[in-house]
Amino acid sequence: MGTRATGRAGRNAWSVLVALLALSLFGCSASGPSPSSPQPQVSVPQDRWEVILADLAERGVDASSAKAVRAEAVTWNDGSLGCPEPGKTYTQALVEGYQVIVQVGSQQFDYHFGDGQSLLLCE
Repeated sequence: MGTRATGRAGRNAWSVLVALLALSLFGCSASGPSPSSPQPQVSVPQDRWEVILADLAERGVDASSAKAVRAEAVTWNDGSLGCPEPGKTYTQALVEGYQVIVQVGSQQFDYHFGDGQSLLLCE
């Protein structure tokens, strides 16, 4: 019926064929996602999100449209949690924590957590 490729040339032909098939199926774009691509959701631990919403409410901010735009685990350089206040002293040790930046309308709120649930709004 047909001829069968053998040896190195056959393997190379198959490699090229697989590569072409993958490009045709998945496309090749160096420009990144299209503008209509959905943005990835930022995940915030539920207990910390509830503390943030409570803090916003205490500040009189309507948090119904609040969304996290960045959330990540961080290691703060000291007890100031990355937001030192003039005239205060802080423990001089690394502190494992978390940072969450929240968008509400045109305002952004930069929340810093230490190793517990207490938060600091870094202004």
